[in-house]
Amino acid sequence: MAIDASLQGRKAKWKTVNLVKAVLLMVAAVAVVLLVIHIALPPMWGNPGLAFKVRKAGEERYDRVIIGSSHLFRQVDPALLDSLLHDGFTTFNAGYPSTFAPESELACARLLEHGEHVPKLILLELTAYQLLDETKQDNFRSWYYMTPPVALAMVHYAWAEAPLEKRNEHVLAALRAGVKSAFLPGLADDLLDGTPADSLAWLGLHGNGYYSLETEMASTGANVVFAKRKATFLADTAILQRRAAALDTFYRESRVEANAMQVQRLMELSEKAAARGSRLLFVLPPLATVQVPKLLALFRALPAAQCIDLCDPAHHPEFYVSRNAFDEGHLNDRGAHLFTSELAGALLQMGHAGPLDTRSH
Repeated sequence: MAIDASLQGRKAKWKTVNLVKAVLLMVAAVAVVLLVIHIALPPMWGNPGLAFKVRKAGEERYDRVIIGSSHLFRQVDPALLDSLLHDGFTTFNAGYPSTFAPESELACARLLEHGEHVPKLILLELTAYQLLDETKQDNFRSWYYMTPPVALAMVHYAWAEAPLEKRNEHVLAALRAGVKSAFLPGLADDLLDGTPADSLAWLGLHGNGYYSLETEMASTGANVVFAKRKATFLADTAILQRRAAALDTFYRESRVEANAMQVQRLMELSEKAAARGSRLLFVLPPLATVQVPKLLALFRALPAAQCIDLCDPAHHPEFYVSRNAFDEGHLNDRGAHLFTSELAGALLQMGHAGPLDTRSH
């Protein structure tokens, strides 16, 4: 009877060992499959338009490249900028809608690390990191780039910046985004979507990456979304004055501290640009609404020689009047012309264009 009990004990132990082995093999198999999938996925797979523009920026010999959200994509005309700078150089607008930090910073790093031809000058829209929550993870675009290092950085950011009562929520949201990026939920649906690439929406009418909202609205006919945005804005154009007043208060009174980690990451990006013979400048476009105190603190923490402020309503009131606006957050063609002109003036004043730019880097 003792022998039978011993045999039963051994059998139970073997079953447990075999079960553990089976689980470990299954985990290993899943890990291998995920690793193969991650290797096979194209860079920046979750944002094909941005990936296309970054790749194009690195394959062709552009002298200036612009990276950021619609606030640069829709508002900086490369042809006009090149004409105003008159230095024989060419500019490509690699901006894309809703491309904010850290995605924009990663796109810049991708260009610097893998671009066959790195531009002499990169203009990066400055945006502050945002605290993640579940409402910002409903689409793979919000988490596809959350590799382990990026997810850990966002966890660090949430721990440092979130209100104490919300800290755990935002830390867990950053961790969930990292898990989603690793396990790729919804990838099959994305690959089977079949939506054709829209090179016009990415490159614009002239192929230089610029596509203003007014031009797209005219080119696509009765765009319901654009028409609704326009109608909402026209019903309350005074929102621009309210935004200007709020920004003016932030400029005069906000004294919050910049997030040290993001400052460090931006300076490392700047050093990476310098190592490849490029210069990195940070642009603050008008009509800012998100994380404004943190954004201004970040701007002030960076070297002044690398910063261009076109947001301050005290110095640029022309961006806060209805005749220059498409909606409450974007400029129209007239406003984009003014914005591009102001950007050109800032580059000339800083010595980043014209005769000075003929020096070797």
